[in-house]
Parts: sequence; structure tokens; C-alpha cells
Amino acid sequence: MGTRSLGRRIVGRMRGSLRDAATAAVAGVIAWGLARMLFGQPAPAFAAISAIVCLAPGLPSPRGQAVGLVIGVGTGIVVGELALLFVPEGPPLLRLGATTFAAILSASAWGYPPVVAIQSAVSAVLILTLGPVAGGPVRMLDVMTGAAVGLLFSQVLVTPDPLRRM
Repeated sequence: MGTRSLGRRIVGRMRGSLRDAATAAVAGVIAWGLARMLFGQPAPAFAAISAIVCLAPGLPSPRGQAVGLVIGVGTGIVVGELALLFVPEGPPLLRLGATTFAAILSASAWGYPPVVAIQSAVSAVLILTLGPVAGGPVRMLDVMTGAAVGLLFSQVLVTPDPLRRM
């Protein structure tokens, strides 16, 4: 395969993702702004991340993604908050490993696709990393805000026929 052919394929892939990338970026910014305005979060990362995840390119069902996201991230938030309260600070890698294990195991119990368990573990790690700056309920509101913005974009704003999708 020549360099020119490879370059064309890369540019073609990027061109094919242009709309999805722009939509996810705008939705992430809007979710961040809404969470700051509505809940006073200084850095509502969960809102932006949730909107972006709901709008990932190639999803068969953005609605299903949003539901799985809320369940996975919500599970991770609960596990992460519990770890902050009950798992001794001791060695940070031990705390990280135990929390990740608990988050994946807990989310697996829901019976959703593996991405839900992954989102749970990532959320729990973010909770450990960000610390108790904002409590779980506010973070959960961030997730709900991001998921709502993601659904608004995927089901209404950037859909060729929104009424048919609903």
C-alpha cells in the first residue's frame, strides 16, 4: 500500500467523522455550561463526558447508549463515593485496584453490554482522582444533564427526520 493511498484513506475516515466529531464537541460544551449554570459545578466533567459518549460515532442506538451510560456511570459514582468513605487511603494502587474491581463487578450485575462495566470503572477512577469536591448526587445530575443533551442532539437536532426517530 502506498503512502498516497494510505493518506487518502485517513482523510476519508476523518471526513466521514467530521459531523459526529463536531456534534459531540458542541454537545459536550453545552452540557458543561448547563451543569455549571444549573448546579454550580465548577468543573462538570461528567456532564461533558456523558454528552460525548452518547454521541459516539456509529452507535446503533443513542437511546440505549444513554440508558447504559447513566447506569454504568451511576454505578461507578456510587462505588467511587463508597470507596472514598470506606476504603483506607493506604497504598493508592491497592485502593484503585479494589475500587475498579468493585465497580466492574457491580455494573456487570445489571446485565448490560460490557461498555457499561467499563464506564462504571472509569467513573469510579475519576471519583477517586477528583476526590470529594462535589458529592455523588451533584455528579449524577451532571451525568443526567449530559445524557439529556446527548439525546437532544441525537434524536432531534442532528437527525434527518426527528419525528420518525421518535
